[in-house]
Parts: sequence; C-alpha cells; structure tokens
Amino acid sequence: MVSVLMPVYNQAIYVGAAIESILSQTFSDFELIVADDGSTDGTFDQIRSFRDDRITVLALPHRGCVPTLVEAARRAQGKFMTRQDADDLSHPERLRLQVGFLESHPGYGLVGGDYRLIDREGVPFLTMRTLLGDRSIRETFVVELPFCGPLVMVRRAAAELAGGFVDPHLTAFEDPDLCWRMTRRYRVANIPEIVYDYRRHPGNVSIQGWHKSVVRDRWKGIRSELDGSGDLEMPSPPDNPPAEPEDFSDPHQAQRQERYVALRYEVGFFYLELGQALRGRNLMCWACRQKGGNIPVGRRATLVLSRFSPFLAVRLRRWIDARRQKIF
Repeated sequence: MVSVLMPVYNQAIYVGAAIESILSQTFSDFELIVADDGSTDGTFDQIRSFRDDRITVLALPHRGCVPTLVEAARRAQGKFMTRQDADDLSHPERLRLQVGFLESHPGYGLVGGDYRLIDREGVPFLTMRTLLGDRSIRETFVVELPFCGPLVMVRRAAAELAGGFVDPHLTAFEDPDLCWRMTRRYRVANIPEIVYDYRRHPGNVSIQGWHKSVVRDRWKGIRSELDGSGDLEMPSPPDNPPAEPEDFSDPHQAQRQERYVALRYEVGFFYLELGQALRGRNLMCWACRQKGGNIPVGRRATLVLSRFSPFLAVRLRRWIDARRQKIF
C-alpha cells in the first residue's frame, strides 16, 4: 500500500482537483491522508465533500506545513510514502509507475519523475526533464535538487532509517531535506515519464522570499558538508546492494545529457570557488568539450581566466550571474 500525504492550508480553489487526481490513479491500493492546517477559506468543507474509504481527514490547528506533515506521516500505514501538494496534480499513472520501479529495483530507496510546471489556471508552460540515474544525480546534487520534492516516493522503512519522512525541526526545505537524507543512504532515480503537474501561483510557498532564503542557506550548508570531506560529489551509499542496470527507454536522452553537462560545469565552478582550482578547471574543460562550440562568451571567459587567477574568475562569474540568471 502507498500512503499519500496531503498537507493543506487555505487552498479551497485547488484542493478538490488535487484530491481527485489521486482518486483517479490507476493504482488503487493507497490511502490518502489529507491534513488540514486550520484553513479558514472553506478548504475543510471541500475536503469533507469527498466520500471514499481510502481518504483520512485530519482537522488540525494552524501550526504550519511541517508540523502538519509530521502528524500526517505519523498516521501513515503504507509500505511506500509520497506527498501530494494541495495545489498540484498527479497524472493517473503516477503511483503505478513509481511503485513498479521500487518493487523491481530493491536496491533503491527513492524515485521521482519528470513533471510539468502549470500556471494558476492549470495551463502547462514548461516540462522539466530530470536526470534519471543514480550516478548522474549524485554527481550534480550539489548544484540543484535533481527531484521535484512533492513528487518523490520513498520506501517507508528506508525513510525511517534515514531520519523520518519529514524532519520536525525544520521550518522549510522539508522536501529537499528528505531527498538529501535518502540519497546519502540509498540509491535513487527518476523515471522518464511526466507524472506530476507542479503549480506556480502567487500563493505558492516555494516562491516566497523567506522560503528562498532558508533554501539558499541550507544549500550552502550542504556544500560545506561535502567540501569538508574533500569532494563535492555524493559518494555511493554504504552497505547497499550493487546498482541494478538502469535501462531506461528514453526519447529525451539528448536533452537530459545536455542538462547533465551544464550541471557538471557548475560543479567544476564550485570546486574552483572552494580552492580546488585544478579539479574545477578540469571539470569545466570537460563540460566545454562536450558542448562543442555552443558555449556562452561569459563561460569561456571564466574558464580562460581561471588558468591565471581563480579568484578573479570567481568574481567574473558572480558578476555575470548577477545579470544573467542562467546555468549555461
């Protein structure tokens, strides 16, 4: 069985569609735990209008998303656990594909997938093609989260050994934190299928300033922790079975490879910034060779300058990024 946790606060306009997207799954062996965080806009009435034995409704006082998730996770009974945000949508095959992957890959503890960004009206405006394999995810985790946080599914027993489905001490970053802890202990992957719609709208927590500040500070801590071991790439998990072959049939492999190369360039730059100039330049050179002639002038200039003064190269790169928010 899969436990799907849905924390919700004042999402009356979206929560009905979110619940319906779970009830419409082709995989039917699940429980949906909807935890209302003291909503005041009619959200609770929307939730109670559904009549399905698989739904458990929790009416909680308003304390925030993390305490609400903690309470929902405490009630979970499933072998697998995942999350569904109350303003997002799961595609009908989502649970079936994720459960199928974890059942057929016993050495893996977490699986995500491709997803779309949708606007407040539900219109898709961008498809996110994730990195698929455990190795490529580990080699780029320090640059950005290689998963859509609410989309990931984990083995319940594995999550408990890794510190729980959610850390009750956090105020934000709970999804990336789960992915970070699971990736340190278990093999992880994404499936090459679009299985989730992530909604962007003015009330979305992830675009609020305080949340971005917390996330930025947490990433700095992650990089510092990895740098303390002398390596910005996450090692393979200890005491785990060897990785099974990752045989993904994927028509978008070229697009994912381009993304991987761009992220590896970024890892090289972080090595440069942290004082490992030779290792950083080697990785940046590798990425530029993979890209061929399609390299922005700013990236070329940073690489050339790094041969003479890594400090000035870092300053140049930061100056460029302050004016152009783009990875490659």
